[in-house]
Amino acid sequence: MPETTQATALTPYMDGYAHGQERRTDLEFKSAENAFIFDPVTEQPKVNPHDDTLTVALRVASHCRDWSQQEYTGSADQDTYFEGCRAGINDRPPTKSWRR
Repeated sequence: MPETTQATALTPYMDGYAHGQERRTDLEFKSAENAFIFDPVTEQPKVNPHDDTLTVALRVASHCRDWSQQEYTGSADQDTYFEGCRAGINDRPPTKSWRR
């Protein structure tokens, strides 16, 4: 009898991160300089007067918030899905604080 393997359940953060990674290559989520759009320390949008980073950061945040609210209506983890999505699009490694 063949063995069946069961997929490991993703945490809300990692599920959001995976979604963000899938969307990362969308041109609407790239800054003109292909820079990180969120500061890795403060997690605030980077503001660079020489490119469209702030506009892209707002687009990413809006997409991730809409996605987490639509996909996980009523979930207490909506903010966690949102943060994972945002980090995934920004192409930052997952943060240890969100691993459960």
